[in-house]
Amino acid sequence: MKYEEMTKEQLVKELIEAYQHLAELEKLSSTRKETFYSILQKAPYGVALIDKDGNYLFLNPEFTNITGYSINDIPTERDWFKKAYPDLEYRHMVTDHWKREIVQKDADRTFSVMCKNGDVKEIYFRPALLDDSRSIVTLLDMTQRKQAETLLKESEERYRTAIEYSNDGVAIVREGDHLYVNQKFVEIFGYDRPEEVIGRPISIIIHPDDRERVNEINRRRQRGETVPNSYEFKGIRKDGITINIEVSAAKTTYRGGVVSLVYLRDVTERKKMEDKLHFMSFNDELTSLYNRRGFFTLADQQMKVAQRIKSRMMLFFIDIDDMKWINDTFGHREGDRALINSAAVLNETFRESDIIGRIGGDEFAIFAFDTTEMTPELIKSRLQNQLDIHNAQSCLYKLSLSIGISYYDPADPISIDELMSKADLLMYEHKRAKQKNS
Repeated sequence: MKYEEMTKEQLVKELIEAYQHLAELEKLSSTRKETFYSILQKAPYGVALIDKDGNYLFLNPEFTNITGYSINDIPTERDWFKKAYPDLEYRHMVTDHWKREIVQKDADRTFSVMCKNGDVKEIYFRPALLDDSRSIVTLLDMTQRKQAETLLKESEERYRTAIEYSNDGVAIVREGDHLYVNQKFVEIFGYDRPEEVIGRPISIIIHPDDRERVNEINRRRQRGETVPNSYEFKGIRKDGITINIEVSAAKTTYRGGVVSLVYLRDVTERKKMEDKLHFMSFNDELTSLYNRRGFFTLADQQMKVAQRIKSRMMLFFIDIDDMKWINDTFGHREGDRALINSAAVLNETFRESDIIGRIGGDEFAIFAFDTTEMTPELIKSRLQNQLDIHNAQSCLYKLSLSIGISYYDPADPISIDELMSKADLLMYEHKRAKQKNS
């Protein structure tokens, strides 16, 4: 392991081992001393032997590489420390009170040191006593590490500031629990402060309908499986109100563990707008029935189903009688009310599963499966009954509807347009018959 990657504890352990070897130096034979000095020459950290008067007895190449000084040009002890840094406390460790200071204090520390070429470096020093007359100092160049730590701290501060003032809610999640949330997150879900959320499970912000789906996506992400980059779920605020949330997340590391970094956005208003636009594209704004586009789209799908399951269908074509007279006599506002009332009558007459649409000015169409409860006589009777109920409450005019019915037989299939033409003709026959009898 490179010393730049070592923790402080690992560095101290390695240096202590070196001191223990050097303490045995006097006991070694000359051959073994040479071997040991050879090892020091290759040490990945700077090493210096100093006598009690501050004279340097030995410097290894890494010491020279770090400071720029060799054994021949390094300043005297006093000049070295004055030039390197003005910290007299450290100077006393190896000079006037060096024995007491080294023994009684935790002497290792990092200083800003001026090297021979004038560069300033962050140097980690570790002094130790060898015997009554010598000490050893080891040093490591921590400049790059310090710079990296400074950059990392600045980066973290910038990142934290960006997150805190983000327009999106941000959360860090580990094993289903919130480790961190920003202020926007708190605002989205109606809490007063982050502490109400931190430490609690993600289930507190997810509607019960979507909890299992969201939990499964999170489990798959943690296993490294492919999941959607973003998706939506129904969220739930502290006050119980349901909101729509768009979420994107990525797996990352935080404080030594694997976590999910989650970005959340409240899209409730957007969803309302989308739903409204979707409704408007398929529904008639006045009556809330399907418009022409919505009716034909759904009717076409229903015909395919009927063809597949070999089921008959019925198409009802309905027109409001005397619509022009209503507009001319009572005005177009009352004409709109006639359309709305007609839509209400049709909703009461037909089943919820039937497709009901306003396909023209005063024309309606209904597409339904042919069943025993949908005979023409029964539908006409039910329709007239609903008209009677409405007309009993109206004093301006009596609402009247003409109806035509055509059938779709999967054994002899025809298009929806042909069905509509047949029902249209039958509707006009019904209208003429009523006019003749009036």
